[in-house]
Amino acid sequence: MKFYEISLQMEALQNALMESDGPLPDEEFERLVALDDMLGEKAGDTYAALKHLKREADAIKAEEDELKAKRKTAQRAYDRLRQYILENLERLGREVVETPRGKLRVQSASQRSVSVKVDPEDLPERFRRVKISADSRALKDAIEAGDEEALSVAELQPASKYLRIY
Repeated sequence: MKFYEISLQMEALQNALMESDGPLPDEEFERLVALDDMLGEKAGDTYAALKHLKREADAIKAEEDELKAKRKTAQRAYDRLRQYILENLERLGREVVETPRGKLRVQSASQRSVSVKVDPEDLPERFRRVKISADSRALKDAIEAGDEEALSVAELQPASKYLRIY
């Protein structure tokens, strides 16, 4: 029986108990106890599966981190060597070097970048980009304090639930 099937049957028996005037008949009580035992066994199996999946995910993450570090090291070495060749070709005034394996060529970018010489606040209005976003912390504090304006534009969401595995 699946976890959700056990919980549905247990819920139905518990509802029947709450709606009845007296105790559950022995047959239904024994069924509730058996379902509770099954729930415990299923929960234990699920716990083991969760722990296994967590260990597997952690091991994969560790491998990803190691590969990411190796990729960054290789990329930095590539960038340094590329810059080294560029600087030396520029020093020699050479734009192209052809070899049997391939060609190296010094080129200029097709677009020029902009370097801003002042603080963004000192830029003329037409050169600014303004981003407006909600201040969630201030809204939360105002709602909790009963601020009507805050209550008219926002609401607190229910606390999220999560499963803690020990």
